[in-house]
Amino acid sequence: MSALAVEAITSRHGLLTAVHGVSLTIEPGEVLAVVGANGAGKTTLFRTIAGLHRPAEGAVFLGGIDITDVPAYGRPHLGLSMVPEGRRLFTNMTVRENIQIACEQTGRSRKTFGAVLDALPVVRTLLGKPAGGLSGGQRQAVAIARALVTAPRVLLLDEVSLGLSPAAIDTVYETLAALKLGGEAAMVVVEQDLDRAMGFCDRLVCMLEGKIVLEGKPKDLTREEVSQAYFGLHKGSNAHA
Repeated sequence: MSALAVEAITSRHGLLTAVHGVSLTIEPGEVLAVVGANGAGKTTLFRTIAGLHRPAEGAVFLGGIDITDVPAYGRPHLGLSMVPEGRRLFTNMTVRENIQIACEQTGRSRKTFGAVLDALPVVRTLLGKPAGGLSGGQRQAVAIARALVTAPRVLLLDEVSLGLSPAAIDTVYETLAALKLGGEAAMVVVEQDLDRAMGFCDRLVCMLEGKIVLEGKPKDLTREEVSQAYFGLHKGSNAHA
C-alpha cells in the first residue's frame, strides 16, 4: 500500500488554477523530489497535501485512508508532517520549547523526543538557545526535528535549501541522508537545485504550469531532460517509468 497517494488534485486561488489534475504516489521509505520553476504549482500542491489549502477537485490518501477532509492540524496525528518554506519557528522560544509544542500537540512521548535528538545530534546542542538567534541551517534542522517528533509516516519538506548558504545546505542534506538511510518515513521534497534533487531522491517529478510534465528515476533521466522540462522546453510529457 502506498504511503501517500494524490489523485487528480486540482487547486485554485480564486480564478487562478495553480494545480491541474495532479496524481502521484509515494511508497513507504521512498524519497520523491518535486522540482519546477517559481509559479509551477509546487507549494500549492504541498499545501493541499498538508491540508492548508482545500482542493477544488480530487483526493489525498495517507496509507490508503482518505484524508481530504481532515484539517491541517489533524494530519500530524495520522502520520503526515510538513516542514514549511521559511521554517516558521517561534523565534521568541527556545529550540526545546519549539519541539516540545509538537510533542504536546500530537501526544508524543519524551522517548520520541529523545529518538529525534539521537537522529539529529546538532539539534541537541541547540536546545537551550532562542530559535530567533539561530543560523538558517540551524533553523532548518530544528524545523525538521519538530516535524520528526510527531513520528510521521510521510514527511513533506518545502523548499529545503531556500535562503541557505552552501555550507548550511550541505549540513541539511547530510541530516536528510541520515533520515533516508533509516528509511522509517517517506519524504516528499520540493527543491529548486536540480543537482541536489537528482542526487538525493529515489524518484523525481517536474511540474510546469500546475501539471506534472516529467517523472522518473534519476538514473533514467538526464539533467538536460529535467532542465528542459523545468523551463518548458521539453517535447511532450516524456514520462519515464
